[in-house]
Amino acid sequence: MRLQSIWKKLLGTLRRSTFLNNVLTLVTGTAIAQAVGIALAIPLARLYTPSDFGHFAIFSSISAFAATIASLRYELAIVLPKSDSVAKQVRRLARRCILVTSAVTSLLCIAGAGWIGQTYQSRPLTICLFFAGISVYEVAELSNVQYWLTRKTQYKLIAQNRVIQTTGVAVLQLGFFFLFPSVVGLFLGTITGQALALFILLWKTRKDLRLEKTEDLPSLRELAVRYRKMPLLNGPNALVESARNNGMSLIVGLAGPGILGQFTKAQGILQAPMGFITASVTQVFYQRLSTAQPGEMTPLVRTVSKKLILIAIPIFALVFLLAPWLFVFLFGPQWNQAGYYARALTPWILVTVVTSPVSNIYLATETQGRMLAFSIFYCTIPLLILAFCPLPMLQTVTIMSLSMAAMLLFMLGMAFDVAKKFDRGLLKSKPVL
Repeated sequence: MRLQSIWKKLLGTLRRSTFLNNVLTLVTGTAIAQAVGIALAIPLARLYTPSDFGHFAIFSSISAFAATIASLRYELAIVLPKSDSVAKQVRRLARRCILVTSAVTSLLCIAGAGWIGQTYQSRPLTICLFFAGISVYEVAELSNVQYWLTRKTQYKLIAQNRVIQTTGVAVLQLGFFFLFPSVVGLFLGTITGQALALFILLWKTRKDLRLEKTEDLPSLRELAVRYRKMPLLNGPNALVESARNNGMSLIVGLAGPGILGQFTKAQGILQAPMGFITASVTQVFYQRLSTAQPGEMTPLVRTVSKKLILIAIPIFALVFLLAPWLFVFLFGPQWNQAGYYARALTPWILVTVVTSPVSNIYLATETQGRMLAFSIFYCTIPLLILAFCPLPMLQTVTIMSLSMAAMLLFMLGMAFDVAKKFDRGLLKSKPVL
């Protein structure tokens, strides 16, 4: 009876808290997506070789870099206007930018495909790069629509789409292996799975996103100027962050596709618990931050940080202890080094879990400029360590991971400072249309 009473009280708390309900919705969808992804990663890892995954990581790094800045970050402004009609117009602005960036990416990749394929010793990679613009468009437009759903708090639809995308990509990668047992199979599975997820999402939101022609709305040019801080301030931050994440893979890949495959497998599997914890909280937390009033920001940041610390520490302690054995057990003996890379990356990923949602405070308060100097420093250090450290790659990754964790803790302190200043009215009010 006592246990039943506690359970009823917990359910009552969840029902009363919109924030917890939204997080729970996204967590459930993310958990299912991550579970499916990990389950299907096992046969994928036993079919494709570490070198296949290494070459695919090169393609992914190039396309992901372009996708990060494809919308010029205007999709982040979708949650800010008071009017839904203006928000739809902001989404149109972001989509225009995505189309242009995707076309430019295709042209650049076609021009440089031969050189990249020769550098990383992979002709199939050269073929994949001819179609990089397609992947850029799919990833960026999925993010664009999801920010509209975040504005409308349609978290259930976001959660469903994550499951569809993860499942579709992995299943199609498995199927394409029997036609193209190389990086080409991984590439085709990815772009077709993303296309499926995007088509379904656009179909389900087609009525909601329709603009009435009679509405008197700001022009795309006016909105581009109004939200110019997104490309001018957040754009460089995103560019620097993407250069760091994708530059690491490109540098590690120079040591050999097999080493890069081991490294990216470890990083990808660690993204599962990180994504499970942070992706849902981040999306809901950003919406809460964007509507917070002076006096509410610091308590909100403090509460989320404490809860994430309590959740993350036991999870990543287990990862650190079990990773070397677990990777071989799940994926086979060809992945014997991936578990050690996962152990090396654990400190960095742990602190990332705690700080990722909080970092959105710079967007919500339109203080992105404060983050830019840190982002440049945070990008430069790991790339320099990977490029110039004379130690073997595993020890080099360990040093990099510890350095990154220390810098993220410093950034967390910066975020609390911004929150306190906002609560005291020392920052400009957040203007909206």
